[in-house]
Amino acid sequence: MLSIQRCPCRTRVGGRLMSTITCGIVGAGGQVGPALLGSLSGDPRIQVFGICRNEVSAGPLRLEGYDIRCGSVADPAAASDLLGDCDVVINCAATSGTPAKKSVAERSLIHALCGLPGRRRVIHFSSVAVYGTCIDAGRNTFERPRPDQPYGRHKLDLERYLWRRLRASGHEAVVLRLGHVYGAGQWLSRFVLDATREPRFRLPFDGRLPSNAIHVKNVSAAIRSLILDWPRPGTYNLFDAPASTWRHVFDWNTNAVGASRVPAMGDAESERLAAYHRGQAARSLATHVASEIAAWTRTLPGSFIAACPAVKTLGIVTLATLRQEWLERHILKRYKVMAARAGTAAMPALDSWLLSEGAPGAQLPYRGEVDIEDAAAVAGWHTRYAEPDALLNWDAPSLGVSRIALN
Repeated sequence: MLSIQRCPCRTRVGGRLMSTITCGIVGAGGQVGPALLGSLSGDPRIQVFGICRNEVSAGPLRLEGYDIRCGSVADPAAASDLLGDCDVVINCAATSGTPAKKSVAERSLIHALCGLPGRRRVIHFSSVAVYGTCIDAGRNTFERPRPDQPYGRHKLDLERYLWRRLRASGHEAVVLRLGHVYGAGQWLSRFVLDATREPRFRLPFDGRLPSNAIHVKNVSAAIRSLILDWPRPGTYNLFDAPASTWRHVFDWNTNAVGASRVPAMGDAESERLAAYHRGQAARSLATHVASEIAAWTRTLPGSFIAACPAVKTLGIVTLATLRQEWLERHILKRYKVMAARAGTAAMPALDSWLLSEGAPGAQLPYRGEVDIEDAAAVAGWHTRYAEPDALLNWDAPSLGVSRIALN
């Protein structure tokens, strides 16, 4: 790859010439990257460009008029060429594949960023998932978070790896534990709008709990503030400012598309579910494995019979031959109970993060910027994909189309 030589950009603002801050966004083609490009490119104090792994993801962004560079930042030599003129590097990249492959790829990327020559400022996106799926302030602290799922463990591992690599580097870093992101094109807005069409869905505690969520436009506002007014290096939470409740997040999305307000779950039922999920999150992985194996073993006869018609027929013939009415009643009762339990277990479970307490620790200070135009953007996005004849139908996954095929 040819070395790219660039000169510092100078911009005339308010009648005087001033240097701009050059910022590179690694992972510009992801969920948050395009929003960052759109917001930061409108600020004359910041010269921003995006980095994509290939031309396929770069194409749509170039059509929007953004400056995009292609290459693998995980390669130290390529990283130096791609990011050599940067003052600030934003790492919001996420790789796909198996957990082992993701870990190797994302560690390699961090290794290359920390190895860039000179002194730079690095903004690394982590996740609120490091606190676990159901945050319990009694056992989860900011300094010692306890993730209970692979995604959260992976994000926490990357945080720790970044800080270790920075010890031998001249760079400064801010790690942002990003909340659940909503807005046009974001997964949380899709979850909310899907929930409005599920008649059994109820919002725990009527949505009074803190959401630990953030609108995608507020992500951009926070990053702009961070670039222009660099804080003390360290780790920060990044949620809505001011903080939003789940009721606010749900009502904002439903109002945007004209959908009905989701009903509330009673406090007693909400508390029962919250206690259950907090207990599940507190259990060790070994305890989870042992209990699930035991539960699976107990259901083997019922599941085996239900899945094998020939075995079921053989059982009925055997019972009829034995002519033991009490045994027949006992076995059929046990089979029906197991079938009922299996049916109950198959019902959709409530996502435990709706029952979380507020995440511990310091919030990155910034001023929120969400306005009526952002609600209109959600309405337009929903209309494009929710219509019956939409090219990428909102209901496609429920119609048997896999997410891999959709992607």
